Amino acid sequence: MDTGTQLFLFGFVGVGALFTVISSEKEKRTHRLISSHIETLSKIKSRLVFRDMSGNYNSSFWKIDVDHFANTILMINTEDNKVRESIYRRIDGAVSRYQDGTLKIGDKDVAIDDGGSCGVIKYNGGPYSSMYEAMIGIASKHIDTFLRKRKQLMYVDDYGNTISVAWYNEIESFMRNTFGKVDGDVKEFMFSVINMYVSAHDCNTPHINEYRPDFSGIEYEAYCENLIKQAGWQTSRTKVTGDQGADIIAKRNGCVMVVQCKHYGKPIGNAAVQEVIAAKAYYEATLGMVMTNSDYTVSARQLAGSAGVLLAHHDAVAEELKNLQH
Repeated sequence: MDTGTQLFLFGFVGVGALFTVISSEKEKRTHRLISSHIETLSKIKSRLVFRDMSGNYNSSFWKIDVDHFANTILMINTEDNKVRESIYRRIDGAVSRYQDGTLKIGDKDVAIDDGGSCGVIKYNGGPYSSMYEAMIGIASKHIDTFLRKRKQLMYVDDYGNTISVAWYNEIESFMRNTFGKVDGDVKEFMFSVINMYVSAHDCNTPHINEYRPDFSGIEYEAYCENLIKQAGWQTSRTKVTGDQGADIIAKRNGCVMVVQCKHYGKPIGNAAVQEVIAAKAYYEATLGMVMTNSDYTVSARQLAGSAGVLLAHHDAVAEELKNLQH
């Protein structure tokens, strides 16, 4: 082999090794960032994935927010459908395992096994500013105006049908004037989040007072909050990011209770209990409770029993709170 050929091959192998190093570093960075934001991603998924009237799970809004996370945090271009589906499966899988309690959660450590072995990765990232959180923030800023407009524009006709056309047009007008031209799935996402948020904060909304299997995460939190209020507690809801594991803060007679709401189609695992334990410490709460439409795993019940966390089905929460000596 002549010298020129050797140099060429050496250079080729060197470039290949360089690409391997770059790819490895990018993979580690991706893994670290998913790990760093796993709790926020879990909460967003809980609020955006819901069952429709046919009983099927709708994850279209969750996919939009995952796409936003990939573009803004992971810095991955998801215009290619294969890339988008691949990163969605990875993030969704990690979040599902976190929610099931099969991920190792330490003080601020998160280990994710996605087919490789990256060990325990230290949390060192800032909060993820999701599309969902941005819409909630905007809706929250104008909640008084939205509630007034909703009452003015929605009505029940002589046949008992709720007429919402004018209210929906109002939301679209707000979006158009605030964000400019927005089309497709993103438009539907923005519209639905604003509508769900306002609906969940309208005390006169009938469906928040009656359980439905197709509740969104926001609606289920509002439903749980109403049940706690009816039991004689003062309540407030937390925001998505930085809530430290609590969806609802309830107070009565000097007692502070943190509540995590889980609207799932399968038993609740350890993760929800761990979040409440952390929330109790952060808010200096006396009590901690998980509320759900589902059941709890044996492991979750054992952890809750040792930590003094209440586990309740929403149908039984009134009785649970009645029995508390506070």
